[in-house]
Amino acid sequence: MGSMLGEQYKKKVVLTDDFVRTLVGEGLNDFIVSRGWPAAEEYVKIIKTGTIDDESLLKLIESLRYLRDSRTAEEYACDLILGWAIEDAVVLVLSSYTRIVRCSADRERVFLQRTNTKPDLIVQTADNEYTPIEIVVDFTGYWLREGRLHIRHEKYEEMKKSRCLIIGFDLLNKKFFIFEAGWPPEKVIDSHTPYGGKKVYCIDLKNIPFYDISDFKEIMRDVFCGA
Repeated sequence: MGSMLGEQYKKKVVLTDDFVRTLVGEGLNDFIVSRGWPAAEEYVKIIKTGTIDDESLLKLIESLRYLRDSRTAEEYACDLILGWAIEDAVVLVLSSYTRIVRCSADRERVFLQRTNTKPDLIVQTADNEYTPIEIVVDFTGYWLREGRLHIRHEKYEEMKKSRCLIIGFDLLNKKFFIFEAGWPPEKVIDSHTPYGGKKVYCIDLKNIPFYDISDFKEIMRDVFCGA
């Protein structure tokens, strides 16, 4: 059976599969199952076929209009599943040399009716301090092409207060960056159409270095464990 997902989402699945293989040496579908998520087999089917057979899950996701914005239930589910896989691959890498705690509302890998502004992860650094981390992903090369990143206003306010580290993965160009929230120049946009008209921060990335994702393990080891 072919996928019912549009070409944009098929590409997202391919790019995420490549990312997971680069970081952990395992294909996306096998990785999802191996992580022991609830309904892992159903999640794999969603990203493979673009359909949601579980009626209760479909009704739940269809009710999340505020979170889905203009996305269909299947597109929203695919976005979350791919995001969870990316986050879990990062956790697997970082946990090999530092203590790490997952904090996001959906850390149990089930679909929720509400989200929160907590960071995705908290990592123990070389000097025994605890640093929050937020993971963001670009599937289109927008960050490098346009030199800017958008994050919801309320979320970025919390990130600045906690001095959160932002790790961004450009899956199209196989690059990543890391910086502390509040450091690059920024401006507020009161209504941003791609975010469903929500208020966002626009963050300037022109002076932020991008590194090869293939070097992620070594670079992050230096960041959290010292060179």
